[in-house]
Amino acid sequence: MRGPPKAGVTFVEDSRMRFALTFALALAAAVASSGPAGAASDAEAPVTRVAQRLEGTWECRGPVAGSTSREVYARGGPSTIVLHNAVHTARGREGVVHETFGYDAARARWNLSAPMNPFFDVLQLDARDWRAQQWVFTGTQTVQNVARPTRIIYTSRGSDAYRREHQSRSGGVWQADGAFECRRERSAAAQFVPAIAVLRRTAAPLHHPATGVRTAVPAPHRLPTPRASHHVALRIPVPQTAAMSSDRVYSLIGAWSCRTFGGLSATHTFTRPSTDTLLLLNVLRIGDRDYHIHETFRFDPARQIWSNVTEGGAYVGTAPRWLGRIWVFDGSIAERSGRVPVKMSYAELDNRAFLRRFERRQNGVWTTYAAETCERR
Repeated sequence: MRGPPKAGVTFVEDSRMRFALTFALALAAAVASSGPAGAASDAEAPVTRVAQRLEGTWECRGPVAGSTSREVYARGGPSTIVLHNAVHTARGREGVVHETFGYDAARARWNLSAPMNPFFDVLQLDARDWRAQQWVFTGTQTVQNVARPTRIIYTSRGSDAYRREHQSRSGGVWQADGAFECRRERSAAAQFVPAIAVLRRTAAPLHHPATGVRTAVPAPHRLPTPRASHHVALRIPVPQTAAMSSDRVYSLIGAWSCRTFGGLSATHTFTRPSTDTLLLLNVLRIGDRDYHIHETFRFDPARQIWSNVTEGGAYVGTAPRWLGRIWVFDGSIAERSGRVPVKMSYAELDNRAFLRRFERRQNGVWTTYAAETCERR
């Protein structure tokens, strides 16, 4: 008779359960809203066309002074594009809307959806493909349990600008609720002030978020699991070098609330045990259980290169210092057939949010297959 599992250790009943958990982790982290199997190749061309128009960061201004938004579009999968939309209203309300654009190849239609957020309960629209100057979505938006006909219209202003207009229908007439004029952002992101965090790590079997590969238990130096009350890492000042002050990686230190494109929640906690090392504890929640993923970021001053390793080697990659808005690791993941090239990237969405995604080559094109957005806690 087996006793209960030890605290902080994932208990796996047998090899079949281990395989099921591995598959579930890989599927949940990677699939997102990519549509039915077999549809990706048909969907790739229209999704690529829209991604070429929108992918990147856009600064938008509304119809009233003080009304702004920062829209960040990214490829979410073979048939999806995701939008992280940080909105600031003229009345001072702030919030983030996560929108997903999914292409249904069988219907040759796009759907646009958004879950509950500070501005409305739910959004569900659909549209034909964007081939001319306009892309028109129609459907419903629910506010305080009341659904109303809604329309969102994208109008191209060239390769570096567009207009996004929101309309609602009342008395059989479409009326403008507001419109944002957006321009592509090209300037470098603002500098930051790095800090060091001290937070104890937890020991647990490892599953990489992109692969689901179950790897070895962390090596000997065990420390107690942090209490749930440790939502904010302790920060203490450290002497800064020129390299530290320009490397954006140190802005990750602390705790982040994350959501995968597949709808799972996670908590990322970055700590810095030594000058050139950052540790990431990624607690991914699936159902009513938490899965702990440990990653190590280590800087080589001689080569000016960062390495990233998931304990057990599920993912291994290297990247230069993080000096721009995007930080890209070239590496590989472990699969049954061997190691497969995979890019891992971090993209700053604003000073309190980032996008992390994993890409692999599909039909000769780097395609996002797993991603998550994170906001500082």
